[in-house]
Amino acid sequence: MNRSLWRPVTGFASILLFISILMVSCGSDKADSKVVVKIDNDELTLDMLKEMIPEGYRNTLTHEQIQTYIDMWVAKELLYKEAMNQGLHRKEELFKALKKAEKDFLVEAILDSLIRNKIVVSEDEAIEFYERNHDNFLTEKTEIRAQHILVETLQEANAVQRRLSAGEDFEQLAREVSLDYERNDRIDTGYFSEDDVVPEISRYVFRYRSGSTTRPIKSQFGYHVFKILEKRNPNTIRNFEEVRNKIIDRLVNEKREDLYVNYITDLRDKTSIEQNFEYLEELYVGQPDTSRSIVPDTLNFSE
Repeated sequence: MNRSLWRPVTGFASILLFISILMVSCGSDKADSKVVVKIDNDELTLDMLKEMIPEGYRNTLTHEQIQTYIDMWVAKELLYKEAMNQGLHRKEELFKALKKAEKDFLVEAILDSLIRNKIVVSEDEAIEFYERNHDNFLTEKTEIRAQHILVETLQEANAVQRRLSAGEDFEQLAREVSLDYERNDRIDTGYFSEDDVVPEISRYVFRYRSGSTTRPIKSQFGYHVFKILEKRNPNTIRNFEEVRNKIIDRLVNEKREDLYVNYITDLRDKTSIEQNFEYLEELYVGQPDTSRSIVPDTLNFSE
């Protein structure tokens, strides 16, 4: 259950932001779009502006919000031109930062090409993992699965109870009156424990038996009516469907790690690498002289 219902860029990041805007500028066909803003020979076209705005927001932004994106582009262009005028592009530290950014982008690109469409976890693999690891999927506390109706007022909640008592179907009534269904397309809560919901709900709803319907429960969100579908005790094995996605995510990550290790091993075998670990001794001043290995940070694989 969703607990939220119940309960300036600097440094290297700024370089990445600048590069992302620069990539938008370089990757668009200016001849095929209308020019929104022009500074000297540099243009912000309508197509470029669309690329800057996340796709899901393009048709929902106000004029002021769209102007903010335009102002961001103008500011970056002005800063870029001023930096060039001051000769900052010839500074050694900037060159190093840009080279590092380039290296990071290329490493991310090759990792992406390495794993794209190559990591597949079958349903049988997920089921096999589930069957071999039941102890990993035990409930820690008492959990409830319920259907849920949320309304604004006690008067509405009492009307819901009367209609349920008269024999109306809970799910059909929820589709008609529940704010949770209207806003989140949700009737079935899934399984939840006392820790997953606000105290106003948890202190009452867990008193009810499986198959019963609660009296109206007030919270900061309104008035709730629950129909308890199932109540299960601690140390109950969760259903496969509940944990399927987590299992698949875990197996995908394991396969990615194996693929990465094998790929790096192959590259190391084909490459001459000079290592001078004796220079590391100055890092260990005052520490016992034992064998040490350098473990790199875990790499984040992009989808």
